[in-house]
Amino acid sequence: PGFTASCVFVFQHARLWLRPAGWWLCCSTRYGYDLMCRDHEHKERANVPILKGVLVTIGLSLIGYLMFHSVLVFGAVLSVAVVIVSVIITNTLRCAAPSAPPASRIQTEFKISPEKIASRLSTAIRFQTISRDNNRTEAELAESNSQMLQFLEFIESVYPSVHSRLKVTRVNTHSVLYEWVGSDPSLAPFMFYAHADVVPVLDANEWGIRDSRGNLVRPVDPFEGEVIDGFVWGRGAIDDKQAVIAILETLEGLLSTSFTPRRTIFFGIGHDEEIGGQNGAAYIAKVLESRKIMLEFFHDEGMMVISGALKMHPRPVALVSCTEKGHLSLELTVEATGGHSSMPPNCRNNQPPESAIGIISRALTRLEAHPIPPGYNNITDQMLQALAPTYSLPMRIIVCNLWLFRPLITWILSLSPETSASVRTTTALTVVKAGEKSNVLPPSARAIVDHRVHPCNSIDEVIEFDKKIIGDSRVNVKVLGRLEAAPYSSPDGIGFRAISRAVRECFPEAAVAPTLMVGNTDSKHFWNVSRAQYRFCPTTLNKTGDHSVKMFHGRNEKISVANLALAVEYYHSVLRHADAM
Repeated sequence: PGFTASCVFVFQHARLWLRPAGWWLCCSTRYGYDLMCRDHEHKERANVPILKGVLVTIGLSLIGYLMFHSVLVFGAVLSVAVVIVSVIITNTLRCAAPSAPPASRIQTEFKISPEKIASRLSTAIRFQTISRDNNRTEAELAESNSQMLQFLEFIESVYPSVHSRLKVTRVNTHSVLYEWVGSDPSLAPFMFYAHADVVPVLDANEWGIRDSRGNLVRPVDPFEGEVIDGFVWGRGAIDDKQAVIAILETLEGLLSTSFTPRRTIFFGIGHDEEIGGQNGAAYIAKVLESRKIMLEFFHDEGMMVISGALKMHPRPVALVSCTEKGHLSLELTVEATGGHSSMPPNCRNNQPPESAIGIISRALTRLEAHPIPPGYNNITDQMLQALAPTYSLPMRIIVCNLWLFRPLITWILSLSPETSASVRTTTALTVVKAGEKSNVLPPSARAIVDHRVHPCNSIDEVIEFDKKIIGDSRVNVKVLGRLEAAPYSSPDGIGFRAISRAVRECFPEAAVAPTLMVGNTDSKHFWNVSRAQYRFCPTTLNKTGDHSVKMFHGRNEKISVANLALAVEYYHSVLRHADAM
């Protein structure tokens, strides 16, 4: 309607502009002709009249042309502006329609006891199932494996129906795969997944409750699992033992009823996600592949329900990851002449450095000063379009008209570190190693650069970009590890629809949208055994403050007892919706 009205506007005004333009041209020509006739009567200037008349006619016609051409240009610009404004208003009004109303909640057929769930999570936290990197000692590895076995014995004791009525497969000793066989073998199965390992705690003496001045007034042991003021504290409370316990609670509860799933349901517990999942999730995926299983969808940990996640968005946002970034780890090495520090290499003004540390420092400085430019892909569009109805003005005008404001949106998202990671490949300088002694010039230097690769970039593009930015043949670049961005899973899939409905039921205040996972999860091992992979945690957090996303791999990790009960309701709802689709 806006475009039609604009066309009518342009046509009507063109008629008004052309009429006076034609009149001016006729008058100019007539005046020039009359001038020639008058001048022709003067014999002494018989050689002038024709030229003078022509020049006057041309001059007046040119003035008229310029004047009315300006009017036409202004009218054309005005017409285009009217078209653009009408399209913007139409799109904004179309987006202003309220999003899907909260679905009626599926009532759980079993009783949920928040206190009992909290007690079980508290016990689970006490098992120090720590995954360390390659620097771990044999004693640390043995202790972690022992703790994991004790944890598996614990969940077997408190969830007897799960371990007696479902098919249980111990995978590579420390991981587990559960299978609940459905009644309809023609329907593709789906799978929940969570990991029981946690990252080390490096600042245990900093954990605890602080007063308004930041003073520690109540120390908390990160592996005690204390319940304080309605929160379960400890490493793994939100990453990811809460999911292990909540899913087991859901399965145990449903097994106590007459419910029988139509689809076969799998649940996997990995034991080394924090160090890549090569011995846990990768082996579980191999088991599924050996059984020729193709999952309808795979549900893993991911983003959460976050308040204040996006600027100018008034509601909490539940971001469901439909893809995740790739990963590239690069090693930079430099070989140079070593020696005594009293005779350093001659470094003249405005000349490249010659020491190993100087060369590698220059390369790292360039990489950090020249990040890879922001990109844009379909998932960002879908996220903003899904959130558009819940945005407040004027942001709603912008997100409803991405055809015009996409560069502006990209710029806005690139302003903060949290959102910038969603629109570009990030560059992080993580390891630097060179000298050993203060008076010795090191003969070599080494650094590691970590990239999280956006789906709009390929691994090879990032490597070439880095080499170009470094611009120094003395710096050797070696690939330590690489993983392309995950396949894209459609928000129209069964898994996303089930997750979306469950979120609206359990977290009705939240707006649901697809998004990009900026980190890597164990879902990468299941690409070949599932049609889609979705990543989401039914955990409520704030963007900033004490109960924020900074708890991940940080200090004071905790989850509310009420949230644990909601997590059980969420997994129950996803299971029932997916089974009915």
